[in-house]
Amino acid sequence: MILRINKRRCKTNGIKESIFYSSFSVDKINIMKYRIYWLPGFISKICIYLFFFNLLVLILFLLGNFQEFLDSTQVLLLEILKISALLFIIFIGYYACMILYFTVRSKRLHFFRLIISLGGFLLGVFLFFLASFILSL
Repeated sequence: MILRINKRRCKTNGIKESIFYSSFSVDKINIMKYRIYWLPGFISKICIYLFFFNLLVLILFLLGNFQEFLDSTQVLLLEILKISALLFIIFIGYYACMILYFTVRSKRLHFFRLIISLGGFLLGVFLFFLASFILSL
């Protein structure tokens, strides 16, 4: 909603005061589009962060096998990997649903983003089950 400013002089001390009031002559459809479109960009940044975090924890786990980390440290790394992979699955699944929603709404196919998000979803599921399997041994 766009706000307009009405400036008038106060009679007592001459200072301008601003009174805000809302204008309903705005195209509400454009406002709703603006409010929705920032969300996929934000979620995609979270997904990228979680992807690299999962990659870092997996590399630390693999290096820990060669460097002979303590078993408790390895279990901690696997638990962290399991939780972050689950978060990655949730966020990338939500991002894929948002892409499908915008594809249907705008009638424009976001093919590359959809393929990348579905590949990331499968990678997250693989990492989650890998960490769960190793923890069960």
